Amino acid sequence: MACARSGPPLRVTATHSYSPLAGNVRITSGVITVMDRSDPYSPCSRNCSVTFHRGDSLCCAPSHADKTDMKRDMDLVRDILLYVENCDKGNPDLDLFNLPEQFLNFDRHVLQEHVFLTMERNLIQTTDTDHGFLNMRLLWDGHEFLANAREPEVWNAAKESAGHLSFGVFANVLTHLAINHGLGLLKSGYDAAVSRLGGS
Repeated sequence: MACARSGPPLRVTATHSYSPLAGNVRITSGVITVMDRSDPYSPCSRNCSVTFHRGDSLCCAPSHADKTDMKRDMDLVRDILLYVENCDKGNPDLDLFNLPEQFLNFDRHVLQEHVFLTMERNLIQTTDTDHGFLNMRLLWDGHEFLANAREPEVWNAAKESAGHLSFGVFANVLTHLAINHGLGLLKSGYDAAVSRLGGS
């Protein structure tokens, strides 16, 4: 059956090649969009084979060739937090179909999934929409993580030593490295102050 009808969203059960999910399907101008956030490859409006069954059941199988590499990218997590913090217009929005310059090299589905990851770790709070995210703000844990991750030397050392481990371990390593870096700065400042006093 061709998907050329239009109308209000239908309640259906959708299954595709990665994992079962349930959501609303909107059929407009021959494009089917699964309105669901439980899967990183949704909405599946890209290369898909679509079949209707009795009871408004939909089978949507995206092409494997179109599957995006969804490995966690800690640099992207950091970039998202910096984007939220550095916005000079209050809590920013993120339009996945009109990306800011710093995210132009990322697939929007990868970027979307990484925003979800930051939400799951209570790093940011935002409202999820069909086109992106609204009113993004850093939560306390997000501010703490970013404070430790801000210095490139500390960040790169954490990635090198623990970037392949769990987020909890990575965050702890990052914290310890940031503490050591801060203590080093304090000692340098103290030594400089003592040197000035001794030379006066």
